[in-house]
Amino acid sequence: HRMAGEFAGEETAGNQEALRLLETHDGLTVLVDQVMAVQDAQSNVAISGQVTNVKAEEGSTITLRFTLLDPEGAEIGQHDITVTAPAVDQTASFEGATAVEGEVAGWKYVVTP
Repeated sequence: HRMAGEFAGEETAGNQEALRLLETHDGLTVLVDQVMAVQDAQSNVAISGQVTNVKAEEGSTITLRFTLLDPEGAEIGQHDITVTAPAVDQTASFEGATAVEGEVAGWKYVVTP
């Protein structure tokens, strides 16, 4: 009986995590995909990718704030890219470039209103 109680608790925690993920996904207005950040010899970084409109108003402005990271995970640059939202279920490409100090080893982004 005790194991069943522990299992039920784990299942509840799993269900809560699944619900949290679904709520997060339901809140998305766009999906961001195929992101690339390529650094050249002059330390310029080209950022590109695609956004697919989930439920943003067509023609609205979507801002993607990219943070560029060095091999230790420290922030070495930030760049905002704006995209005009395509029709729902359609995809639009984006690209931008910025200069950084140091080697880019990774990136993260947020979609800002």
